[in-house]
Amino acid sequence: MAGMVVVALACSSATGTDRVAGSTIAALAVDPPSSTLVVGAELPLRALAQDESGRIVPDAAIVWSVKDSTIARVSATGILT
Repeated sequence: MAGMVVVALACSSATGTDRVAGSTIAALAVDPPSSTLVVGAELPLRALAQDESGRIVPDAAIVWSVKDSTIARVSATGILT
């Protein structure tokens, strides 16, 4: 039994520009980048925000969401079901 994973990520702030310790978020990487998930199973996701120089921004606020919650759900901590 295989499921389809659809993940949409967003980082946002009141100004529309993410800043952590003076850094602008330039890229967001999700680990794992892709996966097949059995229906009903859980998959923990991890997001790494990077600044313009490619350095990790450790305290970036990540907001997890899915486009279609009838296909998949994701918790506030990045657990995909």
